Amino acid sequence: MLAKYTKASRPVRNLVLLEIEEHLAESYGPGVVTVPARTMGYELLAELNKGTNAFTGSTKGKRSIANRPTGVYGRLRATRPGEYVVLDTNRLDVFAMEPVTCRWVQCDLTIGLDLYSRAITGLRLTPVSTKSVDVAAVLFETIHPRQADGGGPLPYVGVPSAVVVDAEKLVDARGRPLLPSVATETIVYDHGSIYLSNHIRSVCAKLDISLQPARPYTPTDKPLERWFKTLNEGLLAALPGYKGPDVHGRGEAVESQAFYFLH
Repeated sequence: MLAKYTKASRPVRNLVLLEIEEHLAESYGPGVVTVPARTMGYELLAELNKGTNAFTGSTKGKRSIANRPTGVYGRLRATRPGEYVVLDTNRLDVFAMEPVTCRWVQCDLTIGLDLYSRAITGLRLTPVSTKSVDVAAVLFETIHPRQADGGGPLPYVGVPSAVVVDAEKLVDARGRPLLPSVATETIVYDHGSIYLSNHIRSVCAKLDISLQPARPYTPTDKPLERWFKTLNEGLLAALPGYKGPDVHGRGEAVESQAFYFLH
């Protein structure tokens, strides 16, 4: 009975109980099946609600729970640096100001993560929305990172078990981060339109990179959600202009508090 509300708005428990009574009367006849008292009905619905978000919690979470695979989760395993580079785009939980138009805008962060070393090999922060050219820039930065004005890039990532580097050598003269590079063999991406565009396909063909889409409803194929959660809760939550993960957690006039420019 509750499965029909998976993609619907949050139902009212009283109406669900009435619908169950009508269904029983239609299937077995009026008065044949004993209907429990309304209080007992609420208790039974509370038991059915556990772990489903049917009557409480986010309706988006309800759909996500219903779409879980019935089998055991697998895991994408990398055996060497660059074998799998995972790409993902996420809208950050903070407002910023666009430096040209001076408008408050939302920020999209696109990153590339080497699955073997768990190092961020490319990133691009864009206003409002991400385009395929931004994803292409992340791919280019993954295989050819920014270089310091007076020196070359960082050593190949993942070769030593531990590296101690002077923090001042991790940025160039303009303060831009110098990210490590990998010889990218395959990128793993979701089914967003920017990743399925002909532009990205042509870039990957030019760079000799294979394309591997993540399987639907298999979060272990693209393990980046935890990284974005750590970024939002560990860094962005302390910044002015923090708007929370959704409208239910947003404060009043958050835009008036933000003063960081996008760059």
